[in-house]
Amino acid sequence: MDRNNLIKWLKEPKKMGNKYSLWAVYFSTACGVIEVPPVLTSRWDAERFGVIPVATPRQANLFLITGYVTTKTLKAIIRTYEQMAEPKYTIGFGSCPINGGMYWDSYNTIKHLDKFIPVDGWIAGCMPRPEAIFIGVTKLWGMIDKGLATGYI
Repeated sequence: MDRNNLIKWLKEPKKMGNKYSLWAVYFSTACGVIEVPPVLTSRWDAERFGVIPVATPRQANLFLITGYVTTKTLKAIIRTYEQMAEPKYTIGFGSCPINGGMYWDSYNTIKHLDKFIPVDGWIAGCMPRPEAIFIGVTKLWGMIDKGLATGYI
C-alpha cells in the first residue's frame, strides 16, 4: 500500500469499511439466481472482493435482487429491505427487476423497482454473466467513494 492510499485509509476508515465489507443477501424469484452460485465458488471467489453471503437480511448491507418481480413478491422485497442494517446498498440483477424482462407486458409485473425501494445500481442482461456481478460491485465501490451511494435513507 503506497503512502497516498494509507493516508486515505486513515482519514476515512468508515467509508473504506463500508466499501470493502459488503455482506450480501440475495432475493430471487426465478432463473436469475442461476448465476449467483458460481460467483461464490472458488473460480470467481467473491470474498476476495469483500462480498460475503449471509443468511439473514439483518446481517446484510448489500441486497442483490434477481428474477421476476411481481406485486406479491414486491411485499417480501420491501420487508427484506427494511430488515437490513444501515448503510444498505441495493443492486438489481438481470432484465426482470430493471424493466420486467420478457414479462414486461404482464398485468402483475413490477417494471421499475426503483419506484418502491432505493436502487444503487443495475446489472443488465438476461442472464448477466458472473463477471457482471463484479463489475457491478466495483461500480458500487466508486459510487461509495464519490458519495453517490450513501446507503442511508
